[in-house]
Amino acid sequence: MKFKVNKFLSAQFKKFQQQQLGDKQRHLIENWFNEKETAQHKPQVLLDATSKAELEERLFAGILAGIEKQHTTHWYQHRYIKIAAALVVISIASLLVYTQKHAQQQNQVTYRIYETRNGEVKKIMLPDSSTIWMNAATVIKVPKGFNTSNIREIRLEHGEAFFQVKPNARKPFQVKTRNYITTVLGTSFNIRSYAGENGYQVAVNTGKVRVEKMNENKPQLLSAGLIKDQILIFNEQTHALVIKDGNAANLMAWTSGKNLQLEDMDLIQIGKALERQYGIPVKVLLGNEKKLKYTIAFNEPEIGDAVQTLALKTGINYQLTNQSLIIKTGR
Repeated sequence: MKFKVNKFLSAQFKKFQQQQLGDKQRHLIENWFNEKETAQHKPQVLLDATSKAELEERLFAGILAGIEKQHTTHWYQHRYIKIAAALVVISIASLLVYTQKHAQQQNQVTYRIYETRNGEVKKIMLPDSSTIWMNAATVIKVPKGFNTSNIREIRLEHGEAFFQVKPNARKPFQVKTRNYITTVLGTSFNIRSYAGENGYQVAVNTGKVRVEKMNENKPQLLSAGLIKDQILIFNEQTHALVIKDGNAANLMAWTSGKNLQLEDMDLIQIGKALERQYGIPVKVLLGNEKKLKYTIAFNEPEIGDAVQTLALKTGINYQLTNQSLIIKTGR
């Protein structure tokens, strides 16, 4: 150990003489020399045992203190860096959350919701002066910012509606219904999309209408331009698409009262349509006979007259009271 200490001291003095020591070690040795000065001359470099031990102790104490201070400083610096980094991460995360929420709030659309009950028909006027007639059991959502963007968009959640659109070549008018998008510039047309009917129907009264169906966010063009008195029917069960000529005005007759035109429907679907139109519960009891499709126009304002028309067209039996209608097939 003594050999190692002497070797250490010799190395330190050699560095001192060659001016290679750090400031702290150099000051330690210079202070030691100053304290040992007598009669205006410095002691010899060759030190006695006591002096060596004293200088060794002071050098080691100074080095140790420097190391401890360095470690303490580094520990605090490391700790402060961790705290600062954590604060930065928290701040960035908070900013991201705020930005995301703000963006969601900006992108979130609020709607005015219009509804009709069974047996009810309603007419609404849009801010652009377009008009919508809502058939029974229909829900329509109109954005509160309607007519402020490049597209005049509304949502037909379900039901049937007739649209008379104010022309505006710079702002197409879009009706979104489930997976369907119907786009026009200025025209009048009818959309029917009731749950349980398994189909989407568009009939054009005036102008031209484009119809698309969204399949996994990819548009499928059903018609690039339906024109007056053309009727589009898409069957969601069979995926069959039919575009045919017809009298669109008949399909829109419901807007004037109890008139009802039903295209290619079975008795269960007809029963649902009568229930919506006349506001009375309808139950259909089918036998084993094959399901048939019918196209029937009901022009009667009263359900009793409408059921008589249905019986003449289809051969059904029925039981009608003030509270309900039961339709039966066969005997």
